[in-house]
Amino acid sequence: MSYRLERRLAEVLLARDWKLALAESCTGGLLGHRVTQLAGASAYFLGGVVAYANEVKERLLGVRSETLEAHGAVSRETALEMARGARQAFGAQVALAVTGIAGPTGGTAEKPVGLTWIAVVAPGTERAERFVFHGDREANKRQAAEKALALALEVLRGQGAGGKRTSTAEGTKGEPISVEAHFDAQGRPHPEAFQWRGRRRRVTALGRCWLEGEVWRMLVMVEGDQAFELAFLRQEGRWELRRAPQDFGGPRRAV
Repeated sequence: MSYRLERRLAEVLLARDWKLALAESCTGGLLGHRVTQLAGASAYFLGGVVAYANEVKERLLGVRSETLEAHGAVSRETALEMARGARQAFGAQVALAVTGIAGPTGGTAEKPVGLTWIAVVAPGTERAERFVFHGDREANKRQAAEKALALALEVLRGQGAGGKRTSTAEGTKGEPISVEAHFDAQGRPHPEAFQWRGRRRRVTALGRCWLEGEVWRMLVMVEGDQAFELAFLRQEGRWELRRAPQDFGGPRRAV
């Protein structure tokens, strides 16, 4: 397996220095298994709770009995309370919860087999999504774990995407830009290319890279021997352009 979703989620968490916690019901630990398939997962994954019985949801995750009575274990409300409880119990920035009816029994006309609620809770964000999977018990569990990872990645990538632009006379400092990058095990970004003024610029060399508070700053060279300074804001998960070639007084090497 390529573990594509697991790797991308790990990159986002490492980039922000955030930790993940899990609360699972119908997936029975499968989600935790997938997250820990990557070496070094302890850098961003704290742990999880497999809360299969309602009393465990209440006792370990703080799900209210009133919520379970009014909405049931498989509901938006319960999924969100499971995620909130896991986030608090583990002291994580991000929590992911899954609750559903894996089958083949347990379904009703109102809540069929395959019905699954997935919730993500992160700083300033709460989201829950409803899914209905069609397969046997094992297939439904696999699909639930897959969708949970995808939803967590979607939520985290969506944060800070519309950052404000603060310009200088040159119109570059603080300019939001789209950057293609990967992150190493220490959460250090390695930009590979970026879009600026309608053109994709490939990074040919990475120069000085330093952490300033919650912001990674780095000098890069692109094709044509032009130097740029990029910045990655870890808490917001977005990139900014800090200096363009004209700010350096002409072409220079990023060192």
